[in-house]
Amino acid sequence: MSKITSRRKFLKLMAGSSAIGMLAACAAPATPGEMAQTPAVLESEQPGATPQAVMGDGPRVGGTYRIVAGGDFVKTLDPGAAEAFEDWWSVGQLLFNMPYAFDREGRFYPDLAADLPRISEDGKVYTIPLRRGVKFHNGREMTAEDVKFSMERQLWPEVYSWGKSYLNTIIGAQDVLDGKTKDLAGVKVIDPYTVEVTLDRPQAVFAALLSITIFGIVPKKEVLEAGQDWGTRVVIGTGPFKFVEWQPQQRAVYERNPDYFKTGKPYIERVELNLNVEESVRLLRWESGEADFLIGIPPAELPRILADESLKDVLRAAPTMTVHRFNIHMTAKPLDNLKVRQAIACAIDKNAVVKATGAPHKVTDSVFAMAMPQYDPNFRSQYQYDPDRARALLKEAGYENGVNVGKILGGSTKSSPEIEVIHAQLKAVGIESEIVLGLYNSPEITDRLKSGDITLHILSWAASYPDGYDYAAPLFTCQAREAFNRSNYCNPRIDELLDKAEGLPLTSPERIAAYREMNDILVNQDVQSVPLFNRQAFQLSSRRVRNDQLHPIYSLPALEDAWIEG
Repeated sequence: MSKITSRRKFLKLMAGSSAIGMLAACAAPATPGEMAQTPAVLESEQPGATPQAVMGDGPRVGGTYRIVAGGDFVKTLDPGAAEAFEDWWSVGQLLFNMPYAFDREGRFYPDLAADLPRISEDGKVYTIPLRRGVKFHNGREMTAEDVKFSMERQLWPEVYSWGKSYLNTIIGAQDVLDGKTKDLAGVKVIDPYTVEVTLDRPQAVFAALLSITIFGIVPKKEVLEAGQDWGTRVVIGTGPFKFVEWQPQQRAVYERNPDYFKTGKPYIERVELNLNVEESVRLLRWESGEADFLIGIPPAELPRILADESLKDVLRAAPTMTVHRFNIHMTAKPLDNLKVRQAIACAIDKNAVVKATGAPHKVTDSVFAMAMPQYDPNFRSQYQYDPDRARALLKEAGYENGVNVGKILGGSTKSSPEIEVIHAQLKAVGIESEIVLGLYNSPEITDRLKSGDITLHILSWAASYPDGYDYAAPLFTCQAREAFNRSNYCNPRIDELLDKAEGLPLTSPERIAAYREMNDILVNQDVQSVPLFNRQAFQLSSRRVRNDQLHPIYSLPALEDAWIEG
């Protein structure tokens, strides 16, 4: 796992091989006009009870969970602004709760909500019942006023939030964004424990959106009183752990919340997140037992660690929601020629690309992650690795003697192994290109990609929630050319299918079929990109820790149910 400077700017930007993904298989909210039953897995005891010190051979309370990390990725602990890696995980897993969530098995469930939402017949109104008795870390009870405030505050012009666009279907969102009002008209407090959200159009995925960290519920009164100190010196949530301290570039410390609304949890007494630890030192501290969890196995050590049978019990591995694709600019010449794009697809040996990463990622032909409901395990690209066919396609395109397709985005100082492999594979069939270095994370990169000055790059996209909508809407629609669609791709049929899908129930076969048609158009009909592999995450834990498996959304440990032995 490589260093990540910003979750939104890094994970959702082009990269060689550095992206942390998420996994979950989406489950449906209530169907229109119904209130679905809360899954049994979510039945909780009364908040506030103190767990026993030892529970048979199972969980026990106590201990400090020590984490070593390579970067200083705690910039803020404000839910809407935490966009890097450790701060995003801290917000989503430790300090705050959202109305809904996905568990480690990818099941969708009510978290701060008391049940799944009641959805109106037209699919536009979501009525959300809230749990009673949920306390913020300062002891005050959470109410619907806090939920409404948490949503509308994300849209205030003076408040930074990476996820403002996720609220744009709520009635009145644009007025708040424009600074005309601070009140989000589409969110109403019905009573202290009920919130009603009205959308301007049906959006099947809306309930899943309410699991994103930007919807972490904050205390209205305390946020307003804290002013500029909110998110740094003042951090008050409802989560299993409470904020203790944050020393920039050094460490963040959290402690157990004894009043957590999920009775008896968490079990770990203290979490210490040590930052800016050099790569070799991280591994030594883990090997010596000074650390319980290592974020970022050194790439050079990963093959050895994966092959070591004695480490199987401490290796934490999970598939992610990140698909790496070789993105092609659709209007830059000669890439505007479909035959040339087809030739590129046939020239790429995906197995060799994965081998170059040094990790056992999963080769894929789909733009959607394997754990998404929209993923079709039977789908195959029509353009499998076939160098001879690639050459024949170039000839059909009028380039019998080869063609130069422009520039490939490399890294800051050197290209990733994947880029080097693809560059060589293209050259082998007569497709010339130039690897450009020094632009990664530079301010000019977006313009150069959109303009077609840089024509090819590997895009590593990690969904913010587990549904194909978070791939299709920002990457493949015509409208997204103003956002993350940097290949200048526009096929109105994709937009039509997306609109159709979002008017259907979340897990309906018809909605899934619409997304699968999009996938076929993108991969086979238009060759908008070449899907390469579905990323897998690998971390190291400790033998003294139990049940700290990686959370599918964050690729870091889910600590609510973890405990320390002895």
